[in-house]
Amino acid sequence: MPNVNEKIQDRTIHHMIFLERFKAGEVKRIRRILDGKILPDLQRQIERRVERIIERGSDLGPVTTDRLVQLERELTELTNRMAKDVKAATMTDLTELTRDEIDWQIRTIKEELGFDLDFVAPNPRAVAKIIEKTAFAGLTLDQWFDTVSRSTQRNVMIAVNRGIVEGETTSQIMRRIRGTRASGYTDGVWQTTRRQAETITRSTINHATNQSRFELFKENEDIIKGMQWTATLDSRTSVVCAGLDGQVFPLDKGPRPPAHPNCRSTMTAVLNDWKTLGLEDLEEGTRASINGQVPASTTFESWLKRQPASVQEDVLGVTKAKLFRDGNLPIERFTDARLKPLTLDQLRREEKKAFKRAGIEL
Repeated sequence: MPNVNEKIQDRTIHHMIFLERFKAGEVKRIRRILDGKILPDLQRQIERRVERIIERGSDLGPVTTDRLVQLERELTELTNRMAKDVKAATMTDLTELTRDEIDWQIRTIKEELGFDLDFVAPNPRAVAKIIEKTAFAGLTLDQWFDTVSRSTQRNVMIAVNRGIVEGETTSQIMRRIRGTRASGYTDGVWQTTRRQAETITRSTINHATNQSRFELFKENEDIIKGMQWTATLDSRTSVVCAGLDGQVFPLDKGPRPPAHPNCRSTMTAVLNDWKTLGLEDLEEGTRASINGQVPASTTFESWLKRQPASVQEDVLGVTKAKLFRDGNLPIERFTDARLKPLTLDQLRREEKKAFKRAGIEL
């Protein structure tokens, strides 16, 4: 019979499916906003500036160089504005998402306990501000969107410079930026910008849901004693998340999802036992189910061991998969203390015996 913590984890995993669907819907919304107004507006402004450069002559000399430098300065302002608009669109539903996630978590815990507890619910608007300012996967939201701005600026300038060197017309240069109809406009600069914006949107939702839970748990340390890392069990799961899967961290320590862009991991609440919760009047059977034990779920490592070699190689790569199978190397050993994946050379230096057991020579 599963205990309360295991039931909460089970519902959290089911909730992850809903969140993935929500991410997909938000990604479509952001793409519509980009393609409907933001990118066409940016394209028209770039086209006017490129047209002026070409009309005045593109002799590859100092005059053209100065004009290209001026274009790059103007692009900084234009792409910064673009990133600001995309961020605003991404943040539109953040407070509502935060409120829903806090309400869902409280309701889930109460329903699995079978009785009411006095939760302190943090203010969703305050949590939304924390989400915006707290770094995830190494950067804050502003910094993530700044990478979109700088990347777009760099890619546009590469397309323009290459076009001018090769003597292309304005239309040909803009085709490099927009992409071609034959490829569904997926072969231009804008496609890279779209993908970056979509990745940040997915990562922001993961960050928002996990940060919302974390803020709730901090306010209710008398009820929640820790959080368990729960990774998605499939071949797209990163080595970092696979190594963290199943680990329990206290509320004041440990990593938090997202561990990387497009991370799908989540944190599951681990409740205190019935004595710590002050529930002495419960019946013995109910007490037994509120034992404070960590959810005994299938970890990513145990799941991966049951998969065929092709799936293991898809997740880890051929050599690391062989180390995993034949060298008996636990999956958490594939990352360092900062949760960064180790190279094969780094692994060999640290795990010589595992390489020997697996019969791998490097």
